Amino acid sequence: MAKTATAGAAPAAIAGAVPAATDGCHPPYLQWIKSFESGSAEIDALHRALLEECNELLQALEDGTAWPRIVADAGKLVEGCIQHFRHEEELLAWTRFPRRAEHVAEHRRLERELHGLLSSMSMVDGSLDEHREYPRSFAPMLIEFIIRHDLDFRSHLLRQQGF
Repeated sequence: MAKTATAGAAPAAIAGAVPAATDGCHPPYLQWIKSFESGSAEIDALHRALLEECNELLQALEDGTAWPRIVADAGKLVEGCIQHFRHEEELLAWTRFPRRAEHVAEHRRLERELHGLLSSMSMVDGSLDEHREYPRSFAPMLIEFIIRHDLDFRSHLLRQQGF
């Protein structure tokens, strides 16, 4: 199964990620690339787990899994993101990240978006193409917070580790 940093209706390329060839049976998925690395093996492992969870959601969608299950899986992904945010906030406090307050505020904004998307999914039955775009929207959101948002503290974490 080929994976890329885009999914469904997401933009064709996101922050340096290059689409991989697909086998014609599966949509493009998220793939971990070196530029996603944050400087923390622990944070990177959490990011990888979220990408894989998103890939599983996208695969379930393409496999025709029942909509209530898609919504439940999306809910687990949202909760995983929120748990990740809390863990990351503890790390940023512990390492005295100077823009921690702004980073936390961005987490809260992303949480509202994630909950809004999940709420939209729960109000439809998944029978229309536009309904099926909702879960596909998680992929670009994850890439946004891994690349644009979380890499903000990369140099800080590397300095903390003596690099």
